[in-house]
Amino acid sequence: MLVLFFALTSFAKNPLKPTEALNYDPNFTHVARLYKQFVVVTKEHHTQVKYSEIKSNPEQLRAATQSLSDVTDVIYSRMSIDEKTAFYINAFNVFMIQAVVDHYPMKKALDPKAWFSSPLKDKFFTLLGKPQSLDGIRNDILRYEFKNPKILFALCEGSVDGPDLNPEPYLGSHIHVQLDDAEKRFMKDPLRASYDGDKKRFKISKYLKRYNKDFEESYMMLKTYLAKLLARSPKEQMEMQDQRIVTEFYEWNDSLNDKP
Repeated sequence: MLVLFFALTSFAKNPLKPTEALNYDPNFTHVARLYKQFVVVTKEHHTQVKYSEIKSNPEQLRAATQSLSDVTDVIYSRMSIDEKTAFYINAFNVFMIQAVVDHYPMKKALDPKAWFSSPLKDKFFTLLGKPQSLDGIRNDILRYEFKNPKILFALCEGSVDGPDLNPEPYLGSHIHVQLDDAEKRFMKDPLRASYDGDKKRFKISKYLKRYNKDFEESYMMLKTYLAKLLARSPKEQMEMQDQRIVTEFYEWNDSLNDKP
């Protein structure tokens, strides 16, 4: 009832049809239930997914994917930018779980750089009444339309070295705090981003290299962004932006974030 009340009052100026209001869940309840049952936080504060258990008991996954596919373009058009961002991040993460489960068992995450025959390019689900793909959500919508590089830290591709799956769904009402947390969780991990002042060297994840253009659009240079996040003082921040500072990359571990 609370969800229905929220949906109806949020769109008071342009009231939804009763069936549309019932299909709008700003708290992503089914996604939250999926994560609560099958997502585990490790002692290192990373997350793992119980893919085997989901494959054996797919009811929660079906409920989560259906709840996202039930959202109509009418409902979406009346969402705020923050709600739209949360919707698409949750859709990417849930349908990524679906893609992994569909190909499970597997040891490696699905390759986001594959040009041909990649499940990430397949339009295997429906959003807003149209066939959609994971690449379509990430590249054509979240990266192209929203242009906020912090979103990249919220998208879990299923690899050990990529961003972790947030154990709770993203919400429009909390999206900025949640994106800040996702960014800090990734960038403050010394095995994903570090700076050695003695060697004048950044060492960062290849995930940042892959999306270098996104950071350049917002911060002019990737080094500017790294300095902003990693510097411990204004002096060190200036030093980090020196053109002579070199950038090296950690080896990429594409093992699946699977909880055996």
